[in-house]
Amino acid sequence: MIFPHGLMFHHFHGAGHSAVDGSISGEDFAGIIDYVGRDNILDAKLWYERYLANDLSGVECCITFDDNLRCQYDVALPVLDNYGLTAMWFICSAPLGGQIIQVEKYRYYQTVCFPNSAAFHAHFFARLADSRFAGLYRDGMSEFDPNTYLAQYSFYSDSDRAYRFVRDKVLKQERYCAFMDELVAESGLDDDQLISRLWMDRTAVRRLAAEGHVIGLHSHSHPTALVDVPVADQRREYETNKNLLEEIIDFPVTTVAHPNNSYDDDTLVLLEELGVTLGFCSNMDAARFASPMQVPRQDHAHIVNAMKQGRASYGAQLSS
Repeated sequence: MIFPHGLMFHHFHGAGHSAVDGSISGEDFAGIIDYVGRDNILDAKLWYERYLANDLSGVECCITFDDNLRCQYDVALPVLDNYGLTAMWFICSAPLGGQIIQVEKYRYYQTVCFPNSAAFHAHFFARLADSRFAGLYRDGMSEFDPNTYLAQYSFYSDSDRAYRFVRDKVLKQERYCAFMDELVAESGLDDDQLISRLWMDRTAVRRLAAEGHVIGLHSHSHPTALVDVPVADQRREYETNKNLLEEIIDFPVTTVAHPNNSYDDDTLVLLEELGVTLGFCSNMDAARFASPMQVPRQDHAHIVNAMKQGRASYGAQLSS
């Protein structure tokens, strides 16, 4: 069965932005739109309204972007303009107040300091094995199974899965950030330069809203595992996120994309209390389709793989 869903995008290269693992060009993005079918992609507000009215066919989708990345604005937005499309932009708001999102800082460090993710992972694990967290790392990895952990994300390599397992399940937020900050400090990267290079500013967000795009929540500081954060802190994350975005666009913000797909029933309750009526997951897991707060999304990597395999149509890919 095919369900209404979103198309999920993160990183782009071109227009001065370097390629990173999983990034695509503007030409790639246009190719994905053509493959899915322009007629199957609705403007963001129309898709939102019709989803809540239960008036969508399964193949009808909308385009979504996570993380407030400058590369999305510089590379993907001109493509959307060429197709006459609007999208949903899920904004983690800390950079709009001059604060770094750690997970993107670490991704940038990985990109500029290592030739590929495998080289970064090798460095990360070697340093971790010789750090104050070595015992925790060794014991934690005894629970890791690359065949089951994040198995729903088929585009992850085994080293990707191991890295994310250590980040989210072994070290967790505080220890992971402390360790990564030590590695980044050795590279000499300057936090002040990263703000304008990696993230959109308030002017860009305001322009998107004025041109009919939907601005949504994605937490304030993008914790790597929000579900592990106490509910009061989750609420603070989303209240700060919502208040800052509504101050910028002068319009209610009522949509969310769950960062890293990390949420639980308490998260859904507090989001609904904040007036959120639509929430997106980061995969197509059928078990999540029952609620407007758990709408599935297709990662662009799956679409790219289907295109490479020569599958005739996007609808055929969804049915397989």
